[in-house]
Amino acid sequence: AAAEAAARCAAEGGDVADAAAAAGEAASAALDRTPQQLDVLAKAGVVDSGGRGLLVLLDAMTATLAGHVPRRPVYTPASPQAALAATELAATQAPPQFEVMYLLTGCGAPAVEGLRAALEQMGESVAIAASGGDQYSVHVH
Repeated sequence: AAAEAAARCAAEGGDVADAAAAAGEAASAALDRTPQQLDVLAKAGVVDSGGRGLLVLLDAMTATLAGHVPRRPVYTPASPQAALAATELAATQAPPQFEVMYLLTGCGAPAVEGLRAALEQMGESVAIAASGGDQYSVHVH
């Protein structure tokens, strides 16, 4: 969500400070949805810690580039009752059927795109990121 917002901002002529702020706003909205996306977060009544860390970095970048700090809610664990209600809500949603993560090496960009197309036929969420040289990180739900 953050990357898409930053790219959209840049495409509309925004500068790097605008793009950082747009990424932060999108990341904040996505972070707020994380308890509904993972049962373990709903049960604990918390948001995703990695997503929260990314938001901290984006807000620090915005503060550095734009000179102001975005206002964010205080993220504290929910009460047990709220966590239970969130868990009951999450229980009505279908859980992912599988998750696969691995590193891929020795594969050129055209083959990676072919792999991506094949995986998108099987998974609901596919992420393939270059991690240096001819190495790729593959994550599929």
